[in-house]
Amino acid sequence: FEVEYPQEADKVEWTIFYGGIIRIDLPREEGTNLKEKYIEITVRDITAEKCVNPAQTIVEKKEKVTIGNFEFIKEKGSEGATGTTYEIISYSAIYNGKCFGVILGLTISNLQIYDPTVRPNEFNRSEETKIFDQILSTFRFVDENG
Repeated sequence: FEVEYPQEADKVEWTIFYGGIIRIDLPREEGTNLKEKYIEITVRDITAEKCVNPAQTIVEKKEKVTIGNFEFIKEKGSEGATGTTYEIISYSAIYNGKCFGVILGLTISNLQIYDPTVRPNEFNRSEETKIFDQILSTFRFVDENG
């Protein structure tokens, strides 16, 4: 696959037991309650029936979408922990026998946990998330021949 991302993003690669993951930490406005903004791309050897929910999170909404010329299952969800919300939008599809997942993630601190004198600003959701659509629009599968 190929995907374009901002030059100032920090790309981290690692492999875990069930396949490969590439994580791209995206730039975000400092001084807000948005603590992380990232994309993870997973590649797994699993059946088409199990090629869903690459983030393994609670799914609140599910639909089929087209990116480029390929159909993906899009799943949206969020989970909370003490003072933090993790929002996830994931996309999954089978291509050449592999399950590809694209995970868009936000880690958000609850503003109510801060002392009002040191409370960060609330992040601008529309500004911070528009990069996700821009990056997704560049995602494409490529053949081994190029």
